[in-house]
Amino acid sequence: MSIDLLSRCWPDWTFQGYISEGTSASVYKAVHRGKIGGESAVKCISVPADPSRITVLREAGKTEEEIRSALQEELDRVEDELRIMLALNGRPNIVTVYDYSVVSKENAPGWDVYIRMELLTPLGTYYRQSPPSTEDVAKLGTDILTALENSTVGGRQVAHLDIKPENIFVDAQGHYKLGDYGCARILGTTSRGVASCTPAYAAPELVSAGKYDATSDLCSLGLVMYQYLNGGLLPLMEQDTPEELEEAVGKRCSGNPFPQPGTAPLGSVVMRACAHLPEKRFASAAAMKQAIGDPAHTGPAGNLR
Repeated sequence: MSIDLLSRCWPDWTFQGYISEGTSASVYKAVHRGKIGGESAVKCISVPADPSRITVLREAGKTEEEIRSALQEELDRVEDELRIMLALNGRPNIVTVYDYSVVSKENAPGWDVYIRMELLTPLGTYYRQSPPSTEDVAKLGTDILTALENSTVGGRQVAHLDIKPENIFVDAQGHYKLGDYGCARILGTTSRGVASCTPAYAAPELVSAGKYDATSDLCSLGLVMYQYLNGGLLPLMEQDTPEELEEAVGKRCSGNPFPQPGTAPLGSVVMRACAHLPEKRFASAAAMKQAIGDPAHTGPAGNLR
């Protein structure tokens, strides 16, 4: 991926370096040449996400046609995300996508996908600048629940399935927004399997069996809120290390109980959202949002096993 290719896609924009950089995706800041205040973020996704995948497929004896077919499936998943996000444009508390372009790689099989979206502050950056209070975490929960309430396509609910701090952003007015629908699935429709979710924040049923329902996102949001009410640590963790995180996720997904974060009533809401069994969680985003706003509607956390 290069600045030159970005400039060819959008010649009226200049690109001012990385906002973030990862193995399979990078995000640039873009500024419109003639529009005052015209700023965007451009997310660049490489297909394949892992360049070594082509070598692995070739060593497995796959033909070039079979390799291209496998890569096309990966591109289809990316475009599924884009179709969902474009359908959600203008909805409250959801990141807006303005435009995108798919460009074939010049010297290798695959594509680069460039997505231009609104420029926002990543949640991690925002909280490093100003650590969250209990009230901040409550607003985070309410705003993301509003996003989930409005995540519908054709009258069907969209399950995000990858709610985590990296996919939550903050605008200039302090509103939280949900982005990156790369794992999303429309409930009640037949579709390909779920792409890799993030186990640290995933509901147990998604981690263990790839199953999900509308409450799976509530569990993930509950885990994000738990982390920020618990000094930055997820359930069953005492230190922030990869080894301890892996062990803690295994215990949580096996149904091990864990203590309530912070104090009631918000901590009680979080515990119910994080319940091991889907039927023990809130029935909907609206019900959980009501409980955050009115502790009388929290209800029992139930048996977290």
